[in-house]
Amino acid sequence: MVPKSFQISMLSLISLCVVSITSAGAAEKSHTFEVLNQRINYGNWTDVRSFCDEALRKNPTDADALLARSRIKSLTGKTDDAIADCNKVLAQLPDFALALSARGSFLCNKGKTKAGRADLKQYLALSESAHDKNTNYCRACAFDRLKNFDAAKKQWQEILTETSTSTAPEDLFLKGVAEFKLLKFNDAIKTLTNLRRNHHAAPVMLAILASCHTEIGEHATALEEFAEAARQAPDFAANQGGWAWALQREKKYDEAIAHYSKALQIDKDYLFAYAQRGHCYYLKKELISALKDLNKAIQIDPSDRETLMERVYANHVLNHNQEALDDCKRVIALDSKDAEGYNMLGHSLAHLEKWNESLAACNKALALSQNYHWALYNRARAETEIGQSDKAHADFDAALRIDSKFKEAYYSRGILYRDEKKYSRSIADFTNAIKNDPNDAMAYCARGCAEVRNGNYKECIADCTKSLQLDSKRLHPHLSRGEAYSALGKYELALKDLNFVLEHNSSDKEALAERAKVYQKMNSQKFSTTERASLTKLEQSGKTGHQRKD
Repeated sequence: MVPKSFQISMLSLISLCVVSITSAGAAEKSHTFEVLNQRINYGNWTDVRSFCDEALRKNPTDADALLARSRIKSLTGKTDDAIADCNKVLAQLPDFALALSARGSFLCNKGKTKAGRADLKQYLALSESAHDKNTNYCRACAFDRLKNFDAAKKQWQEILTETSTSTAPEDLFLKGVAEFKLLKFNDAIKTLTNLRRNHHAAPVMLAILASCHTEIGEHATALEEFAEAARQAPDFAANQGGWAWALQREKKYDEAIAHYSKALQIDKDYLFAYAQRGHCYYLKKELISALKDLNKAIQIDPSDRETLMERVYANHVLNHNQEALDDCKRVIALDSKDAEGYNMLGHSLAHLEKWNESLAACNKALALSQNYHWALYNRARAETEIGQSDKAHADFDAALRIDSKFKEAYYSRGILYRDEKKYSRSIADFTNAIKNDPNDAMAYCARGCAEVRNGNYKECIADCTKSLQLDSKRLHPHLSRGEAYSALGKYELALKDLNFVLEHNSSDKEALAERAKVYQKMNSQKFSTTERASLTKLEQSGKTGHQRKD
């Protein structure tokens, strides 16, 4: 599903496409401005630029030319210049509604959200009595910018009704964009393809058409259209952003990052590009780069919920748990009914070992969404820690009924069973976790630990060895494997594993206790001088820089 941040970013393509003028002075020139904007929407920008340059050479205060130029400047990342042009118009015509709408949008792009929202609200007040399709269009864009998506949806629906039978190019464009905004991508493709038959050089229309093809999975067509739009308008920032999004959907993250970077070279304040490039870095596990981009995106728009949540997940991976918790609180402040926000708040509190607070947050998430399996899982973890094992089992069971492939729930329930000395059940849960992720080093290690306690020594050795093949930096597999080797009388191998643990964590009580048991067993048997020397040598070997993670 196309994210809201992507749809909002597309407003930079379309938010100035029609006229809604309330001042008498502006009304006299509305036809000229309307024509200019139509050319930007489904025509060649070069002609518009030339016309504006000539008009402003003759009359530097020409409102029509200033607004048309401001739109092209915005599309090409020159947002400060675009705002300056709007200011010139509003200095002459303070009630020029479209100039207020435009400046509001541009200010939001710059991260000046308070001033931008004020302009947009003033525009909505000025245009409240008008109900023609052009005004509905501008109002829909303003509502989207203000994140009042229900009001925006109503306006987009009205536009579809008003343009349903029209074949005029300007109406086809309005209709196609409304269909795009309402996620009717196939309808939008049909409408815009019809319009394109007579308008080949049209980068804005092409970018929207390509975005629709992206959303229905026709990536090859989308990439061709984005490339063509780039040939027509190389400095079109949102087209590069859409192109990157299409590549991201195909999991071509390096190529996507390259196009997001091109978009940011054009427009250094492009929120969507920062947020999604950050997401690509996150998926590539380049977390420092991800956080750098996500921080910039949130600096531009502190109320961007999707980016805040992305930063929550990145900070958790980096064990920046307090930072994640602070962002969860910001998400909840934006919407007190955000179930994911409460769930991740519970998750963050759990990492900080604030178990009762974690439990309360998960309860709020489940009150908002009773079948939220992640909230059930996080609540179960908190219940485990505060000794409510019966409730924990019930929540783990409920989560797994909702998602039978929920590997994290299998793993955590397996740990609970293991602590309860129900080793067969524990092993079964770890086995299910491994089935759902054969490359999970922790699950192999946990199963090995359960197996050694259940007397399955050979199986333990196999699992711990597999865990180390997947993640050689882990220490706990050495501990369990050492215990299994000891049980089988393979003392040299046991000491090699246990000494490896202690040379990296000299205070590990389990390893110290297990090594003492090995020495006890050794002392009860006779060893040759050679064997003794070999064991001593093993104790002095194997130093590395790894640190235990269990």
